Amino acid sequence: MKRLMQIIVLLLLSMVSLCSADSQIPQIKVWGKSSSQIRPDNAVLTLKITGKGHNAKAAEELHQKYLDNALNVLSDFGISDKDITMDGPYTNLDGTVVCVLSVRVAEFSKLPGLIQSFASRPGSKVDQLAWSHTRLAQFRADALSMAVKDARQKAQAMIQALNSRLGEALLVRPVDTEKTKAGGDKPFIRIEKKVEVVFRLVPL
Repeated sequence: MKRLMQIIVLLLLSMVSLCSADSQIPQIKVWGKSSSQIRPDNAVLTLKITGKGHNAKAAEELHQKYLDNALNVLSDFGISDKDITMDGPYTNLDGTVVCVLSVRVAEFSKLPGLIQSFASRPGSKVDQLAWSHTRLAQFRADALSMAVKDARQKAQAMIQALNSRLGEALLVRPVDTEKTKAGGDKPFIRIEKKVEVVFRLVPL
């Protein structure tokens, strides 16, 4: 058992010396991760409005007609102008006039009716349905903080055999792309974070 502990200590010291080779500061590098799941408080419905005619003027007029119809439907569902963002209109090479509406919907009960209303409506197409949260940035920051905390706990366990204590974090670096996943029938947003953290080691 004593021999095993000596081997573990030597491995840890080797890892620490590798981490500190460049900066001459005793360091230890660990990985931490976290995941959290939240219920979204709003949905974003993306609508594509398309008008095509035998000439540019006809395409523009048809597009405007379809756009007005779409805005009327949204108004009937109680969607205010402040919850609608429009990209375009712009004209494609084939003369089609297109714009994209991003519609924020806070009352999820309205979604089935909205989607159904645009399902067979000419010139209007539901392009995407995404879930979001007004405090998503804060949840992401919390997930990062939890990943760093996880890394610190792992580092604490690793240096128990060393005559040192853990100091401040010298580097926090995301190891891979953040994963934010949205659910289907019962929507949820899952946030996953993975980070590489370098901590200072302070000799006792």
